[in-house]
Amino acid sequence: MGTQELSKLKEIALPEQISYLPQTSAWYILFSLIAISILYLLWKQYKHYQKNLYRKEALLELSKIKGEESYNALPILIKRVALLFADRSEIASLSNEAWLEYLNKSYNGNGFSTDSGKLLITLSYSSPSEISQYQQGEIDALFNLIVEWIKKHNA
Repeated sequence: MGTQELSKLKEIALPEQISYLPQTSAWYILFSLIAISILYLLWKQYKHYQKNLYRKEALLELSKIKGEESYNALPILIKRVALLFADRSEIASLSNEAWLEYLNKSYNGNGFSTDSGKLLITLSYSSPSEISQYQQGEIDALFNLIVEWIKKHNA
């Protein structure tokens, strides 16, 4: 084969590269709907997180109270948490058994009607020296009840 024949050879024509962009407007609409749906779900998740952030803060404060053994702060903490999600006029005037009954209703339980729950009323009016007479088991049961209430109450 000579150089003349080689010069007659031509490059093989390659087909045009296939575009990855959608060819119809329906794909653009579908992608837009998917993007909007994802943004909406992220927004809902953020709102849910913001709405329940007070629960995490209350649990942190509860652990501080337990660490410092300042049990008189428990009734105050519970009242403050309740005031965050319920009407002030409904809650502010409640005390003693009516307050415990409200707490029971707000988390669909009856833990505040038991001995450990009733200890909450006693803590409201006791001095720190009087609180030391309670056994650690009673205090722990009350803390567990309060943790359960903070996590499960109906806001």
